[in-house]
Amino acid sequence: MSTIFILLVFAYFVIRFDVDVREKLLLLVLIGIAALLPLASPGSIALRIACAVAQGAIGVYIVIRMHYLKNV
Repeated sequence: MSTIFILLVFAYFVIRFDVDVREKLLLLVLIGIAALLPLASPGSIALRIACAVAQGAIGVYIVIRMHYLKNV
């Protein structure tokens, strides 16, 4: 569920704000890795928790970045 939310926030970020394409691609790759890595080893609870934390950190970065771009 958090993956869907972070992808929606990322889509809004891409549509709404004019940022560098490299930053958009880097965030997309990081979101993809954090979303798909738990599927590689489904039995590892620690990996799932680490990926959830990584998704949360990416989401926080995107929200803070959007707030900064809005105020500039």
